[in-house]
Amino acid sequence: MSFLVAWRLGNLSPEAGHWVASRSILAHMIFAPVPGLFFIFLALVLPGLCLMGTLGLILIFVLKRRTEAGRESLARHKGKLIAAAVLVALLDCFYAFVLLDGYRTYIEIKEQALNREKRAHFTLSQPVQHGELLMPRGTQITRYDAFDNGEPERPQKLTGLISARFPEPVLIAGAWAIALQSVQGELELARDQVIQGQACKTGQIARFDVPLIEYDIAAEFGQEVPDGPLARFKPSQWVFRSCNPA
Repeated sequence: MSFLVAWRLGNLSPEAGHWVASRSILAHMIFAPVPGLFFIFLALVLPGLCLMGTLGLILIFVLKRRTEAGRESLARHKGKLIAAAVLVALLDCFYAFVLLDGYRTYIEIKEQALNREKRAHFTLSQPVQHGELLMPRGTQITRYDAFDNGEPERPQKLTGLISARFPEPVLIAGAWAIALQSVQGELELARDQVIQGQACKTGQIARFDVPLIEYDIAAEFGQEVPDGPLARFKPSQWVFRSCNPA
């Protein structure tokens, strides 16, 4: 239930999202019956086999070539040595492929992380409607989207909004604010004002109770959270509690 609520609010922590993503990548890449053993093989056993096999063949060839008996031994076991050399070469090629594929995966994950970061912290280049609130151009956004896998083509959205800082005062829930904490229902006040009979000063934090907006969780589970004018952001339903120093 707590996961559904977090998904609903779009407020899963970055650590939780990265944990889920890393487990998905690991499950996709490692397809052996026992992933742990397969990973140990790739990380420890395979490099050792490649190194020992390559160095062993080189040493055998160099040392045997020094004496007549050694050269005769090489000639007698030529077929076996060729087979061993082919096997070692295949292991080396496979390990090189593993390294290259691992590097490509590292670059891909790094690019995905950069893409997520760009969409998690940005400044609006134009006014954007988010539910009941029209956010002005220049608003600094902080958000977390549990559905963002770092795709380069994914559009910039306001779903999963955590906080916003405005370039000018904005009227939210009957209060003029310069900053917003969406999930907590907190506003940093932009001016001295009276909110529902309580005198509040510039810079104070106005706190509101934010009711949960009902919707069909089962029908929307696994789908994108509504964005734009359809976003479930309705400050008109907030209930003022108090204003306190920041």
